Order: sequence, then C-alpha cells, then structure tokens
Amino acid sequence: MLRTATSDIPRAILLLLVQILVLNQLDLFNGFVLPYLYILVLLLLPFETKKGVQLILGLAVGSIMDVFSNTPGMHISACLVLCFIRPGILRMISPRDGYEIGTKPVLSDMGWQWYFLYAGAITLVHHLWLFSIEVMRFNLMPSVLLRTLLSSLATIILLFLVQLLFFRTSKK
Repeated sequence: MLRTATSDIPRAILLLLVQILVLNQLDLFNGFVLPYLYILVLLLLPFETKKGVQLILGLAVGSIMDVFSNTPGMHISACLVLCFIRPGILRMISPRDGYEIGTKPVLSDMGWQWYFLYAGAITLVHHLWLFSIEVMRFNLMPSVLLRTLLSSLATIILLFLVQLLFFRTSKK
C-alpha cells in the first residue's frame, strides 16, 4: 500500500501541473472544449480504495483545481460526484469473477472495452456536472450538452494517450 501511495503522489502532482499549466491555458474553439486530464488522478485509484478515502482525495484534487482555476467549489463538487459514482460504475462493469486484488483500473490491465466504458461514463458525468454548475441555467442546456460531449471526447482521447504512453502492461 505504501509503495502504491509513493508512486501515485508524484503522478498526481504531475497530472495536476499539466492540467493547470498547459491544458487550462488551451483555447480550443473559444474555450468551448477543455480536456480535464486531472481526473485521471481519481480514475487510477485502486479498486479496493474505500469510499471515504476516495471522497477525501476528490476533495483535495478538486480544491487544488479550484484554487488554480479560480472556480470556487466547481471542481470540488464535480470531483466529489465522480468519487461518489465511481464504486457504482465499477460494480456495473465488473468482470464475472470480480476484480483481482492488486490490479488497478488501467488500460493495460483491464482492456480497451472495459476502460472505455469506465473512463467514458465517469468522464461524461464529471463534465456534465461541472458544466451544468458553471452555467446554472436550463435554457443553455443544449450548449452544456454539446460542450460536455466535445470536452469528454477530448478528455477520453487524452486519457487513452496517457495510458498508452506511460503505463506498461503488467500481465505476463
């Protein structure tokens, strides 16, 4: 467990720095499309992570994003929703025999289809929540839905690229 934490903390810091210093500065389609790679910090939590620990980590990650994005409470709320729904989504898409102890929800361990369902569902919910809070008006819902779909697509593409480039296959 300690070994996992020591490797996850630098990765979390790096992902947050990339998000804050690079991705938040992108102006894709006048800010309409914004990939949120930082959610990978929460997506990579081990399967056996307790819900309370997930929520605390979601609060911490969301707080860091809010401080550096000047969005008081928006990212905290979206990260807490992500952490709240994550166990349910993991249960819905779990393999017949369950998850092996020690495996992580990464592309190399779980496969393309599983990872797409997992990352796609969580990303859509996170982005929909975040953009809905940002606008807070029902008459702009078509715009929120389009922004959610486009930003989710950009985020999922980045999630797959990071998984392919930086995570090696752990199966033998």
